[in-house]
Amino acid sequence: MKIKLPAIGIALLLLPCAALAWSGDTWANITRATIKSNADLMIDSTWVPKNTFTNWEYTSSSSGLDVYRTYYQGTTYTGVPYSQGYPQENLAEFLNAVTNTAAVA
Repeated sequence: MKIKLPAIGIALLLLPCAALAWSGDTWANITRATIKSNADLMIDSTWVPKNTFTNWEYTSSSSGLDVYRTYYQGTTYTGVPYSQGYPQENLAEFLNAVTNTAAVA
């Protein structure tokens, strides 16, 4: 107990300093309507991949294994799939990636 109390005190002193030292991305204010509009656009958009590719979907809570989905060249899909490996910032970047990127072996 004697060791834990000073460690907690030091942590409480350092945490506010770490928060003030944030130098990551800064985001502008965004309205709820803009968020909804962006989401609707990504949900309702259709796209056709230039090449067949496989993308991570999720990790199964029951087995702990990763689940993947294959998207096939020339097939029309609706909605933007989640991407961890090469995330895009917006719909235009996503569409550019799937329609112009060569297949990855």
